[in-house]
Amino acid sequence: MNPLLRRKILRTTLAVILLPLLVAGGAYGYYWYQIRSVVEDFARQLSPFATLSYGKIEAGLDGVAGVSGLQLIPEGQKEGVSVDRVLFRASDPLELMQLRWGVDKGQLPQRLGVEVQGVRLAADSPLLLQYQEMLPQQQQSDWMLGCKQAMASLTPTQLMQRLGYQELVLDLSISYWFDNNDKQLQVDLHTGMADGYEMDLGIVLDLKINQFDQHNLQFAQPWISDIQVDYQDLSLNARQNRFCAEGLGVEVEAYVDTHIELLLERYRQFGLEPGPALVAGYRQFLLGKGQFQLELLSGKQLGGPSLLGVTPELLLEQLAPKLWIDGQPIKPLQVSWVPPEQGEASIEEEVRTRVEALNELLQSPFVEEPEEPEPAVEVEQFSSYTPPSGGYQVVALERLPGFIGTQIRIRTQNGFLLQGRLLSVGEEELRIYREVGTGDATLPIAFRHIEQVQVYR
Repeated sequence: MNPLLRRKILRTTLAVILLPLLVAGGAYGYYWYQIRSVVEDFARQLSPFATLSYGKIEAGLDGVAGVSGLQLIPEGQKEGVSVDRVLFRASDPLELMQLRWGVDKGQLPQRLGVEVQGVRLAADSPLLLQYQEMLPQQQQSDWMLGCKQAMASLTPTQLMQRLGYQELVLDLSISYWFDNNDKQLQVDLHTGMADGYEMDLGIVLDLKINQFDQHNLQFAQPWISDIQVDYQDLSLNARQNRFCAEGLGVEVEAYVDTHIELLLERYRQFGLEPGPALVAGYRQFLLGKGQFQLELLSGKQLGGPSLLGVTPELLLEQLAPKLWIDGQPIKPLQVSWVPPEQGEASIEEEVRTRVEALNELLQSPFVEEPEEPEPAVEVEQFSSYTPPSGGYQVVALERLPGFIGTQIRIRTQNGFLLQGRLLSVGEEELRIYREVGTGDATLPIAFRHIEQVQVYR
């Protein structure tokens, strides 16, 4: 073969083979550089407050990228927090490469996850001590009720050391996935502590938006349609039970029984009475494998407007909880609402105040104050609702089927006022329609929770 022709064929062959490799190598180099830029930009932003160093940039072609060997030392401190790895997970590398540019443009990836592995912090770290000082002073937490004598004056950090944790090793991950077909956002959270516990939380939100971006999220009115919680105790229960029992000079079972009685007493102060099966299940959780699975809603929807005027009993019905302890279902799963006794009036008032504050927060985006409130009845008025010019009259519940489509007002047993258009009347409940902000809501209200109904005529 002609030497000139042979060299030409060789050059062409090498170009065909090497050019894609060079292009891919350049793209990968750009991808790696983008990840490093994000880390170093974050380090510069932290620089007035802390020093951030890292060991290695990871940029996989499977859509997983991040950094390993991080060390975060706050300004003025000798010790800090070390993190084994921080990873970002996407469907493909292109989504991660475009992440910063997309966020600046208001765009968001359909799927994204952040995973923090191996957050290491000494139990006696000055950081934990400072964090503890910033926390408000509160009464003894529920999970340590009955252990006051054993705890004495131990701080939370000292207690962790007494439980046998000289170093805290924590993991955390959060991810989301938006489905364009059903307009739902799946959010998953995982948290765990080495030799302590692991917990997974999954929430499905119905956003009712056509495109997942920052603009549409501003107008989203999320409704929760599913909640799942999985918890596995690794040794935290056994450590806490043993520590408290030894400090009190009793057997572990005796301490657990005392703890449960004190916990029930606290709940009764707020009018809550857990059923026998739930109490027995909690005892099994403390003394057994320490595993539970909780499912809420199971496809039903619960949103801000549907919480207005809801009593604890009705809320429990709407949540439709299913619970398993150590793999065994808890049935019947009951929590009764009993109004607190006269001696607990201040606690009842505190509960009412908190509920009213929550309702005010939920309504704040779409509630307007009435210009001239009626002296006899306080009525909530919504910005998208124009009240009729006529008047309202009280009617009996059995007459409501004759007023379908009419504007009505409902006063609930716990003192809330609801207003809307009557959609339907069933055997045990009615449903009203309300326009809320840029959307609408259908609220089911059980007859047993209704004190009075007024119909516009």
